[in-house]
Amino acid sequence: MPRRFTGGEFERFMRGRHVAVLATVSEKGDPVLTPIWYLYRDGRFFMRTAKESAKARNIGRDARVGFCIQDERPPYRSATVYGRAALVQKDEGLGAS
Repeated sequence: MPRRFTGGEFERFMRGRHVAVLATVSEKGDPVLTPIWYLYRDGRFFMRTAKESAKARNIGRDARVGFCIQDERPPYRSATVYGRAALVQKDEGLGAS
């Protein structure tokens, strides 16, 4: 039986190095699943894609997304989050480092 992450475990897991699967909604309303690298910072997920990509076009039309992050190593943890995505220009999202 899967167990829930505690707050600290969730934050550590999200900051780890994992490939995630991004779910967007196609023009016909079908789910579109895409493996993608991400950065997790301050409770937000950041991803990079070309503005002409299917992901960007889908998000521009329908901001609803799902995001599944998994660890392929035992104990095989995973987390799924749902929300709304926003398209931002290259330097808008992260702020100063």
